Parts: sequence; C-alpha cells; structure tokens
Amino acid sequence: MDFNGRSGEMAVFAMVAQEGSLSAAARALRLTPSAVSRVIARTEQRLGTRLLIRTTRALAFTAEGEAYLRGARRILADMAEVEEAIADQGAPKGRLRSVRPWATAAWPSCRWWRRSAPATQTLWWT
Repeated sequence: MDFNGRSGEMAVFAMVAQEGSLSAAARALRLTPSAVSRVIARTEQRLGTRLLIRTTRALAFTAEGEAYLRGARRILADMAEVEEAIADQGAPKGRLRSVRPWATAAWPSCRWWRRSAPATQTLWWT
C-alpha cells in the first residue's frame, strides 16, 4: 500500500490507534518506526494541528486526533466497501443446474467453472 496519499496517511493513523504505539503499528504495516513517525508528522503539518501527544512511554490523542481518527475509520471502511462491491460485480453468482448426461461429458469444464466462479453453487440433477 502507498502511504503517501491521504488515504494511506489515514490508514497509518488508524493502525497507530489500533496498535497503541508507533512501533507496533510499524511492525503491523511492515514499515520502520521512523517511517510511521514521518507519515504522522506529515499529516499533522498538512492539517496544521497536532493529532498525537507522544512521550517516551505513552501515546495520547488530542481532541483533533480523536475527530480525525473517527473520520479516517469511516472513510477507510467506505473505501473497502466500495472496492469490494466493484470487485464482486463481474463475478457470476447464483446456481448452475446441470442434468447428468451433460455433466458427465462436460466435467472438465465444470471444474474450471467452480474454480473461476466460487460464488456459484453447482447442482447435479440425475
């Protein structure tokens, strides 16, 4: 994932909140702690406000940070929902009913169908 755009920044910020620390978020995202810190700093600079209060032992959210987190989680969930809906549009769904004589002759095609359209249910009629 590209963490340079706004959605990437939101994803990093949400992961920091979920994991509770910059280093834990960095491990979860497979980034370095300094990379996560730079993303947070870049976001804060762009917004013109502090989102996190960082000390050596604790991490706390400012009021603005909590508001940003709520919005980021909502936006990220909406993005995931839209992408899932678009990805599912082209996939066949429903039932494929087949009678036995045809099914026997077309068995190799049926195996291909089941692999390429896992959301379908194949019913064999004899």
